[in-house]
Amino acid sequence: MELLNIKQARFLLDVGANRGQFASEILKSGYTGTVVSFEALPHVYQELSASASAFGKRWVVAPRAAVSDVDGDVSFNVTKNFASSSLLQPTDYMLEKGEQLTILETIQVPTRRLDDLVGALGLSEGTFFLKMDVQGAEHMVLAGAPETLKRSVGALLEVHLVDYYEGQPSWKQLDDVMTSNGLRLWDVHPFLRGANGRLEGMDVVYVRSDDVLLP
Repeated sequence: MELLNIKQARFLLDVGANRGQFASEILKSGYTGTVVSFEALPHVYQELSASASAFGKRWVVAPRAAVSDVDGDVSFNVTKNFASSSLLQPTDYMLEKGEQLTILETIQVPTRRLDDLVGALGLSEGTFFLKMDVQGAEHMVLAGAPETLKRSVGALLEVHLVDYYEGQPSWKQLDDVMTSNGLRLWDVHPFLRGANGRLEGMDVVYVRSDDVLLP
């Protein structure tokens, strides 16, 4: 919240919103801009929309779609815990973590580029703060969001440091994309470690490098 207040982003783009847990916390903590959430799973989308309705115009839910690099339709892997669902296939390493990470079903979902969704929602003015929790599909989202990235004053990405999904990008690849778009690493929040203590997952925060952050 401190960073959001400093950066004064007009819109927080909540890509991979799930039921809206992150957005709800941000709004309740005092964020004064507008949250725009994106989610693909049908039943989760319904819960997300219900949560957003309580906040009026402060919280907008985009049409249901998986944010990706192309417009179309694609198979989406739904895991038993729902939160680990992804456009990508889970690796054997991930499946060994427990039954809740196994695939419950595979469904067809529409895919949309973030740039196109932003345009369709009429977000033509103001800056963005981009939050992404898309389970290995970060490179797809970023490939479809060059214009959105240009208007982003910061970003929060959930990344895995070991392969949880087939074809997921490395953190270095993601860092290269962010850096090439004028965003620099600002903070790291570890959230997942393996049984041997190795760091496997973390949230990383980026800010635009040409901005003055603090007095």
